[in-house]
Amino acid sequence: MFAASFNNRRILKSVATVTIGEQSVEVHALEVDPNGIALIATFNPPVGTEMLVAFVLSRAGRPAVALRLQTRVTHTILSRTYNGFRLNCSFIDPDPDSLQALQQFMH
Repeated sequence: MFAASFNNRRILKSVATVTIGEQSVEVHALEVDPNGIALIATFNPPVGTEMLVAFVLSRAGRPAVALRLQTRVTHTILSRTYNGFRLNCSFIDPDPDSLQALQQFMH
């Protein structure tokens, strides 16, 4: 599952946009791997909530890659460190190009 896969995560630390239905809000992306993403948000969606997450993969010496992926919230916790809720989200059926970009970002 997502939590176990995060042993090989990569720090992202960027702004992301979450869309649930018709509402969009900016959040902070913390970490990513090919299976999912960790976000910090001011709201606490129920586990199982599906959200569209737009974010950019950016590493020195490489072109930035913008992704928009459907996710499902797998775990939430109040984080005093980040002054918000940490949301662990699994990607739902990422397309091959996005999956390749995520795998390249990891290496």
